[in-house]
Amino acid sequence: MKTIVDVVFEYLDASTKIADRQAQVVHALISGGVAPQDDVTPPQEESRTLSGIDSSWVLESSQLVPEPAITTTGRSQVTPVTEPTSDKTPGTSPILSAETDWNAPDEPPSSSREDMIDTKSTPSDEEESTQDDTTDTDIHSVVLNVIGERTGYPASMIEDELDLESDLGIDSIKRLEIAGDLIRECGLDTETIDETDLEGLSKSRTVASITEWLEARSTKTATPPSDEIGASDTTTESGVVEAQPFRFELRPTSAATVPHQNDGRTVYLIRSDDSDESGALAEALGAKPFELSDVNFSHGCVVIDFADNRDRERELPDYFDKLKQLAEAPEPSCLLVVRRVKADNVDLTPERSADGMRGLMRTLALELTDTLVGYVEIDLPDEDDAACVRRALECDCTVTPVHVVTENEVSLFHLAPAPLDSLATTGAGSSDGRAEALSAAGLNPGATLVFFGGGRGITSVVAQRMGLTCPGFIYVCGSSPIPRDKEPEGLHLSASLVDLRQALLREGMSDLGQIEVEARRVLAEREIRQTLEGLKESGSTAEYGTVDVRNADQVASFLESVARERGRIDGVVFGSGINRDQLLSRTSRAQFDHVYRTKQDGIDNVLSGLDSCGVLPEFVVAFGSIAAVRGSRGQIGYAAGNDGMQTTLTRWGRLRGVRALTVNWGPWAPQGIHSGMVSTELQRTFLANGRSLIHPTSGADALIQELAWGSRSINSVTYLPEGWS
Repeated sequence: MKTIVDVVFEYLDASTKIADRQAQVVHALISGGVAPQDDVTPPQEESRTLSGIDSSWVLESSQLVPEPAITTTGRSQVTPVTEPTSDKTPGTSPILSAETDWNAPDEPPSSSREDMIDTKSTPSDEEESTQDDTTDTDIHSVVLNVIGERTGYPASMIEDELDLESDLGIDSIKRLEIAGDLIRECGLDTETIDETDLEGLSKSRTVASITEWLEARSTKTATPPSDEIGASDTTTESGVVEAQPFRFELRPTSAATVPHQNDGRTVYLIRSDDSDESGALAEALGAKPFELSDVNFSHGCVVIDFADNRDRERELPDYFDKLKQLAEAPEPSCLLVVRRVKADNVDLTPERSADGMRGLMRTLALELTDTLVGYVEIDLPDEDDAACVRRALECDCTVTPVHVVTENEVSLFHLAPAPLDSLATTGAGSSDGRAEALSAAGLNPGATLVFFGGGRGITSVVAQRMGLTCPGFIYVCGSSPIPRDKEPEGLHLSASLVDLRQALLREGMSDLGQIEVEARRVLAEREIRQTLEGLKESGSTAEYGTVDVRNADQVASFLESVARERGRIDGVVFGSGINRDQLLSRTSRAQFDHVYRTKQDGIDNVLSGLDSCGVLPEFVVAFGSIAAVRGSRGQIGYAAGNDGMQTTLTRWGRLRGVRALTVNWGPWAPQGIHSGMVSTELQRTFLANGRSLIHPTSGADALIQELAWGSRSINSVTYLPEGWS
């Protein structure tokens, strides 16, 4: 039997996400798993919380509630892990080996629900009538009641055609929970429901479609209401480890190669850079050229996508459309993406054209469970294209999807434990004292620090901790509007989103869309106010500005105003980002762009803004994600964006002699009003099974120590809590 805990850990092994196998989660909930509680952080478009096929934690630092589009800039002053290895069995040739059934389907979990009916008792006529006459209306009422208890809205206000996600703030994780509750409430026989059916239920987004699904499969047997629905979402921090998280570095290491052997399978090739030249390269390799407009692969074939991207602009996000077409082709057993690029000889950081591609392909390798996925960057300036493809075919992508081939060696990337020795002499300052080290890192009392995405989330925690460490002038910006001077009447006792919805209903609001906007705005304003108050209490002067990092003019204007006012910028922390989790097959180009560009364009705009205002800080830190390092199912845009952000920042820092560091975080725990990176449901599951979360104070202290004693030559580090290695 597969429980919800089993499902969670299976997903952790594939990148710590719940976004992929919805049917398994529903089965787990049906079969005796404890129903997770309501999460106070709903999905939205303009924040880093989840939408679409959402995961329940995000390795990101920006806001947790949606915000209106920003059109102006304003300011208000207030005084061991390794890269995931494939379970595909290596053969003599990793790409052109015999086809293997790498991912046999799991045995369907059996139901653990025990019969609670006394078979010796005889129901009354009234009870028999109730059971035999369970009507469509009864099922409809059950659906309304369950959704109402999950959201706090009266059932009478929930219309049949309201979108559960956009209108009621119910993301896909909660739809899974609701699906499990409804199946139990309606007494459906889980053994007669296949995974395709379950996925259809979990994807239903209106009361009408859910009711229709249940009506078609109802056994006309009702079960008692579940005690778990609406239970308290209170969690303690007792299981959150307060010691500093464990430090890792993603290091290139020599990779073994396997001689290329053609086993007779058909090989197809396309040049993404120039499809007209596909025929010549295919002929040189003994392959068949193809066009994306006419994909007709043979079963078990190998598909190679080649491009010479040296000295070119970024391939992403435009390449997303081509990749999705390739990924949706039903026949290939192998997909190999080969790119000619220029790689840095220090740590193999690629040129601009490849920004985001490694994170993108790591995630794709996790999502295409029946296809061996490889991504190989080739830096062999003296070789022709055919020779480069042959070298790529020798890379063992059953070990890890991403390789880099240079004149020196073939490399893969290994996430290695790398404890930070506070007494080391390789850091920014002297090992004799903390103050000297902080000063050398740019963290002096009176320093001017700028935080993007710092009004809320984990970036705000870091801002407050740095303000406490070295009180100075701290400028915080985010896409949330400047908080109103006073919170609306009657809401101060409502702590959660559900409570706020109900309070707003009592205050006379009736439009559900307006209620959602207002409730989320109140939560956002509270968090921003708390951030500014915390900075003020630490002795710092703090200002908050509304800035959309995707708007280059807004970013440049904000940085120029800081530089003009203070005459310097000592440090910048970039923590902005959003997430809209969905598997590639259900991700549109617009959705991918929205997530990817917030990270990629955001860091571009910040770095360009620093250049234009004529000041160079001591450091620029970007908050990344383990998703970029390992890949993450359902987060293809997020993994690509974080990966591209890191390589962009690394190149910029080296060219200008500025310390540029990307910190790829594991999951942070909530603290007070800050929601961390993990929903209440997953926090309980993680802690109950020995997987702790990063305590916010410990995470912030880890970053400060990294700046003080970490090597300036390191461009990225990964911090994970106990139990994740």
